[in-house]
Amino acid sequence: MNWALNSSNQQVPEYISCKSFASAAGLVDEYFLPMAERTYGDATMPTVERHATMLARQILRRQPEKINTREIGREWKLPGLKEAAPIHKACEYLQEANWIDKSPSRSGDTTGRSKTDFLVNPKLWGMTWDIG
Repeated sequence: MNWALNSSNQQVPEYISCKSFASAAGLVDEYFLPMAERTYGDATMPTVERHATMLARQILRRQPEKINTREIGREWKLPGLKEAAPIHKACEYLQEANWIDKSPSRSGDTTGRSKTDFLVNPKLWGMTWDIG
């Protein structure tokens, strides 16, 4: 690395000193690997966890008392969370983590399918979060 930074018509070194090797290894350990982990970390997460994390960030930003799966799909504009199945899986994940709790509702005395609503755990608002 020193040769690459300081070379001005110098010949390529024939060997690498222990000090240069240690410097390069330190750069990899202390900079390149942490940056790669930050960059590609989410990509290694299972899809449901990635979706649940995305949904959790939006809950923290919006701070709703209640969320609705249809509203999430239509209005929240979250990548991968447009259709019912992934939204329901992400909500189940957050329900297991105690972030939300099912609270189905129906308008009036009509028959038919209930709204898929979830109450957001109010304890979330008393915590400090780094949501990135």
